Amino acid sequence: MISCWSGLVEKIRICQTVDEKLFLIQELNHIDNSTVVSFANAHAFNMAHETSLFEQYLVQSDYLLRDGVGVSILYKLLGRPAGLNLNGTDLIYEILENADRDRRVALYGTESPWLDQAAASIKRMGFSDIATMNGFEEEALYIDHAQSYKPDIIILAMGMPKQERLSIVLKNELRDCCSLVINGGAILDFIAERHPRAPEAFQKFGIEWLYRLYREPKRLWKRNLGSLTFLGRSVFFAAKSKLARLT
Repeated sequence: MISCWSGLVEKIRICQTVDEKLFLIQELNHIDNSTVVSFANAHAFNMAHETSLFEQYLVQSDYLLRDGVGVSILYKLLGRPAGLNLNGTDLIYEILENADRDRRVALYGTESPWLDQAAASIKRMGFSDIATMNGFEEEALYIDHAQSYKPDIIILAMGMPKQERLSIVLKNELRDCCSLVINGGAILDFIAERHPRAPEAFQKFGIEWLYRLYREPKRLWKRNLGSLTFLGRSVFFAAKSKLARLT
């Protein structure tokens, strides 16, 4: 199953400079058809290794972006440039900051009161047309709502793999719209300040995961233990890739 990583590595869009990142943000705010943005971190690679269907959801995304220091290590092992860390927590906020304020925004994920607080925070950015739905409903309800509301921006905050599957379904069901569908994980909880961001020093050195583990050990210890598994798989994948190039 580790061979599926080749598709992810090739799919990820790398931004080498801040200017390239800014161009990407502008590109995302001027789409002409329904578009899916996903993020690939170490956890996503592990899930792709274990579930080929999840790997297909990521590859079917229109934009797949590198998230986290773990994937940068994989790229370095492969001898490829890793570029900027385009984590969703920062990039999604930047996308909203650069979007026209008359855009309709749909927030699907988390639960009250955090969902309501996230919506209020986005409203303070200047967006007035915001719809919300918690992240624990049946898939059909999100589809029905999106088809009726026709949002310009949809932020999914349900966690993997539910949000990635739903994003592809929404893209296919919203062919007559120009919806930017973003898989955001815990982004709404961060916007609502349910989970505080790590101090700047942790962010600078790429160890925000350590701060989050300290804050939420019960929820995140298994996921962070998976980082060790990811590193082992990365070494194996890189060695296998180099051997393939020599033969």
